[in-house]
Amino acid sequence: MKTNNTNKDIQNVPLYPVVVVENNKMNKQVQRFQFHPVFIEDFHTFTTSLNVAKYFSKRHDHVIRDIEKLRDGLNFGLVSLPNSGGPNREFSTLNFERSDYVDSRGKVQRMYKMTKNGFMILVMGYTGPKAMQIKLAYIEAFDFMEWKLMQPVRERETKMMAYYEREAVRRERRANKFSEVELTRMVEMANNRYTIAEISNLLQRSRTTIQDHMRKARQAGLIIYDAAQASFFPEVR
Repeated sequence: MKTNNTNKDIQNVPLYPVVVVENNKMNKQVQRFQFHPVFIEDFHTFTTSLNVAKYFSKRHDHVIRDIEKLRDGLNFGLVSLPNSGGPNREFSTLNFERSDYVDSRGKVQRMYKMTKNGFMILVMGYTGPKAMQIKLAYIEAFDFMEWKLMQPVRERETKMMAYYEREAVRRERRANKFSEVELTRMVEMANNRYTIAEISNLLQRSRTTIQDHMRKARQAGLIIYDAAQASFFPEVR
């Protein structure tokens, strides 16, 4: 992950949760934490040790201590993750990044940026009256920002699908378009009592295409014999 000496993003992130009282589907009042502690940087979602300290009502230096203790445990194999029998330096590097922020006095202070995975393993042991609410709200914020991050991709995929569908229609129309030679041969064969299957096979066209063009030719008076009703020796209309 790219390391920044200062983190301007954190200055625009609210440092407190807002409790919203609303009615759910059963018209029962519920409390929901509405806040945006998660931000997007370099096409990834992060939160910070500063935000975690604020939301969980902890001292920031204690949160940093917890992170560095966790990183040391991961780096030296003192903390084991599932399906891992040794050090997890890669997990530590990918999910916790040393950074800085400017405090209210204008001084540069140390903090950590962390991913959703880093946040989850950090706050696993955090307890308190509202700890579970804040954890769930944080997960919701991560999910929302990840959805927002992928929105341009979804929009591009939707446009690509619409383009492919239009191109498929154009190709189908071009494939169904008869040349004058094909039209002449089809009319001649139809009036000579060839079946639709035989015409389709000889012209290397689908039966649906042949039926469509024969209908148009019949409406134009070019075909006096109905091959759709043809048996081996049908009557001429």
